[in-house]
Amino acid sequence: MTDATRQVAQHDRRYSAAGLLQRYAGHKVDHLKTRLLFTCVWCLYFVYYTIYEVALYCFALIVAGDLVETLYMKRMLNTPVEELDERRAKRMSLIVGLVDSLCYAAAVGILAYYCTVTMMEHHVHWEPISSMYLLMGASVAYMMFYPLNPIPIAARAAVNFAVVMAIFVAGPPEVLLRASDHPLEIVGLVLFGLVTIWQARLMKARHERRRKTELKLVTQQRELQDAYAKMYAQQVEARRLALVAETANDSVMIVDRELKITWVNESFSRVTGYTEQEALGHRPGALLNCPETDMPAVDAMNAKLLSGQPVRAVVLSQRKDGQRIWLEVSQVPMMNGLGQMESVISVERDITATKEHEEELECARKAAEEGARSKAEFLAIMSHEIRTPLNGVIGMTQLLEHTRLDDDQRNYAETIHSSARSLLALINDILDLSKMEARDVTLTPVNFDVRRCFETAMTILSPLAEEKGIALTLDVAEEVPKYLCGDDRRITQILMNVVGNAIKFTSDGGVRVEVGCIVENDTPHLSFDISDTGIGVPAEVQERIFERFSQADAATSRRFGGTGLGLTISQRLAQAMGGEITITSQPGHGSCFTTKLILAAGEETTEPEDSEANPQGALSDVRILVAEDNQVNRVLVQKFLKDSGAKLGFAVDGEQAIDMAKALEPEIILMDLSMPNVNGLQATRAIRELNIPQPHIVALTANAFEEDRAACFDAGMDDFLSKPVSRKALLANLQDAIKQRRTETPAHSLYDATDASLRTERNSR
Repeated sequence: MTDATRQVAQHDRRYSAAGLLQRYAGHKVDHLKTRLLFTCVWCLYFVYYTIYEVALYCFALIVAGDLVETLYMKRMLNTPVEELDERRAKRMSLIVGLVDSLCYAAAVGILAYYCTVTMMEHHVHWEPISSMYLLMGASVAYMMFYPLNPIPIAARAAVNFAVVMAIFVAGPPEVLLRASDHPLEIVGLVLFGLVTIWQARLMKARHERRRKTELKLVTQQRELQDAYAKMYAQQVEARRLALVAETANDSVMIVDRELKITWVNESFSRVTGYTEQEALGHRPGALLNCPETDMPAVDAMNAKLLSGQPVRAVVLSQRKDGQRIWLEVSQVPMMNGLGQMESVISVERDITATKEHEEELECARKAAEEGARSKAEFLAIMSHEIRTPLNGVIGMTQLLEHTRLDDDQRNYAETIHSSARSLLALINDILDLSKMEARDVTLTPVNFDVRRCFETAMTILSPLAEEKGIALTLDVAEEVPKYLCGDDRRITQILMNVVGNAIKFTSDGGVRVEVGCIVENDTPHLSFDISDTGIGVPAEVQERIFERFSQADAATSRRFGGTGLGLTISQRLAQAMGGEITITSQPGHGSCFTTKLILAAGEETTEPEDSEANPQGALSDVRILVAEDNQVNRVLVQKFLKDSGAKLGFAVDGEQAIDMAKALEPEIILMDLSMPNVNGLQATRAIRELNIPQPHIVALTANAFEEDRAACFDAGMDDFLSKPVSRKALLANLQDAIKQRRTETPAHSLYDATDASLRTERNSR
């Protein structure tokens, strides 16, 4: 608490009701000796005119009344203001004050009575004036303390006045008769009483003025102390800020309204190379701007400063030695009362190293993007180069399996087919992982039948389980909705990877798939547990089992095969659908993979009828143009469609495909993308511009990326098949295409962009 605040509190306490009472008590206690001395003097005076016993009795009576009041006041004075009972103190002050006043008035009355008796016996004159003086003098003395204790003081004055009137009235009859003849004495007494009242009011007003004056003084003192404290704090803060500015690592300068430097700190010299003497009086731009400085930006900064707006920018500048530096500038204008700029505080930070680091990061980013692009191109090329001969291997193996073979030959063909399929699965996994690393996973939500999705996956995987002699069971809970909305193709991919992985590592027992679903906030949460009785996964391996190329150990990889990509891909697919895959396992007692996915509520849909891939006359008289530069693939397509009844034509590049499209007017074109001279995309665009009945163009390519599919549809193709393609899938696609062509568009007109966009949307779904 400051001194001024303490003085204000002391003033409030001093002029409170309890404080005034204690001040009154203090006066009574402090002037006791003076009152006793005065009483003793006038009592001795009366001894001269009366007998000493009467004077002594009056003295004792006055002292007794005064001591009673003084003792109580001394007790009240020793009580803290906070503990003082204000109502009780006022009541007791009134009582002891009346006691003191009555004792005093009684003593004076006794003297007057004695004078009256003496006069009657000895025929002396009646002289009550001295008693009246004593009483009225006491009343005047009381009025000095009226503001401190008004009610007891007023009561005491009233008692004294009443006694005066009684003394005057109670005199001898002859005195009263004289008083009636001289009314001025009575008027004088009345005036004296009125003057006493006026004196009381005057003292009260004086007391109030003094209280207000003291309050004003202490309030002003407090305000002065507060202002001084604030000013001192501002000085300390200003000094602190000055020290910060002087010792800051950043360059700090102050410029005037003409944008000339008036002060700089030491860091300014370190950053710019200019000393304080060299900088003062110059404009910052004259010292720091270089030919490469963005002058329009600098002019815009100055315009903002002149309008009172703070500025923050990055400016290319130069040091005194000509070295280029990047400065992050923060400028704040200081305005006067008229809204005019008085000065500007400018803080400049050298961010040259940061800029160089950003440039390095940008170069690194471009290099990374170039590396990713090169990687994507490499994967695309490798995919095409591997899938193209693999298409021939798988296709020829399928044709070989449909010929007459003995048991050994059939085993050889099945082994070749199985090995090729394994190689194709490996290529697909690597491509999937590469695409997921390059960009976010693309999902295509559709309404699908949940049970049918899981049953289809189980049907595909059942032969693997039967081959190993283990059980593969599916249990779908009743609360699982029939239809949900999500990417069923990606869900099937997770099932194929995780269930296939469980079958691979299980030799005895079986694999069980349990499907459940709970609804939270109207959102279905699909979950399925895939448990097996296989070899299990050690605890130290479970933490990294979802990493790329991760398996339990090298022996496991050699024994069971695989690359460890399936679980990685499945985990990323689950995370893309708002869920995750977790594992609980114990070595030797099997594992349980729990997959949780967040999907949307689905609606019932009508499933399209499967086209029957019947090769015998299924494509009778259908004109099909095959644009393929690889001879093996041309032979393979020819063999696949040998018994279909289709009329085939072959083109070895895109240019020949355009010419043959004009001549043959085919209904269907199987278009490879990577061909010499003119590629498949260019050939498709050119064919769409021809004035011929437009064919149904199917991309048959080894390029399997999603952007390849999108590029095909953008070029005007109607469907997309990636190599290697099976004979059944090819025939089904062609039958569906010719059926659609003959039912929906019996007479093809020139290519229409709207129809193409509709076909693109349909095929993408």
